[in-house]
Amino acid sequence: MDVTRLPEISPEGRRRIAQARKEAQSFLKQAFVELAARAKVKRAHNKRTLKDRRTLLKDASRDNRNTAMLLYLDAIAWEYMCTRSGAEFETLIGAIGEKAQRKFNGDIQAVSARTLAWIDEARDRTKNGIDEHIPLRIGPQQMPIFHDLQVQFRGLPGSGPDFHALFTDGGRKHIIFDGTQHGEFLRGRFDQLARRAMAALNFTFTNPSRTVDYWLDILRQESPHFEDGRISRLCFASAELCRELETRAVEAGAAANIERAQRTVVRRAPRGGILDTKAPRKDPEFLKRAAWLKDQLQAWSWNKHDLHRNGGPDNKTVQKILDGFDVRADVLEKVARALSVKRPVAVLDIPRD
Repeated sequence: MDVTRLPEISPEGRRRIAQARKEAQSFLKQAFVELAARAKVKRAHNKRTLKDRRTLLKDASRDNRNTAMLLYLDAIAWEYMCTRSGAEFETLIGAIGEKAQRKFNGDIQAVSARTLAWIDEARDRTKNGIDEHIPLRIGPQQMPIFHDLQVQFRGLPGSGPDFHALFTDGGRKHIIFDGTQHGEFLRGRFDQLARRAMAALNFTFTNPSRTVDYWLDILRQESPHFEDGRISRLCFASAELCRELETRAVEAGAAANIERAQRTVVRRAPRGGILDTKAPRKDPEFLKRAAWLKDQLQAWSWNKHDLHRNGGPDNKTVQKILDGFDVRADVLEKVARALSVKRPVAVLDIPRD
């Protein structure tokens, strides 16, 4: 594949990749400035080097070139992995790695190792049914597990506002504990509880740290505490999500009880026959609308809570649209109004099927 002609992605995806490239170049420039200051290199040489990308790459250390290259590679890989099937992504990752290697003149061995890691993650996503949306499979048997996790997340020591998560381009996540006395212990216990929560949701990953990353992605998707690329009070947000998942488990149990009861309830037909009173379950009918809204949210790195925060419908109604079910016309008007915060969207732009 011609590495200069990877398949098109969304304008927002292109923007994030371009931003990651600028950050990688800025990293190289800053590293060069620090090295030149220690070596007492003449200022005129510094200026020439910083203006010329080839000279900058020539003067940069191998480790710094690799760091910049991998920042760029990760940004591209994340955008394509989240918008392509696992099989298609595997056909693209070689070209993605080659493009990053050419841009920053990094080691081929470093590219090879990182591309293998991305293939491994893509296969994990396929195995767990993850695409642009992470599916949550909730049943009544999970209720006591999430109740216990809620209590444990809430009880972690030092889990105040100094313990938070940052999300950056390329799918990178950073858990930060500024100023807490229990930093290392807190991080270890948080990771354990996050892995237990993912196991309760029936997700399995080949890498434990990846399991924690996807718990953060679920928080980003589901939690109202995600805002501006950040989740403050990470343990509190996790406890609140576990409480919500416990509630959904209770609801799933109630729905199952009602379904069982309906299967046993019969009434006599006018001529002595038996009629089952269970109403047929409706299937999603508005799948194009659901896909359209998912694309809109993905383009702006929004979740359903962001749509609600900007004047859209409540979170459950947004989820109803994402699941492909019908909603009232005034709900679609709210959706269009909220999306118009970013760019003009009319109700007529929303698919009718």
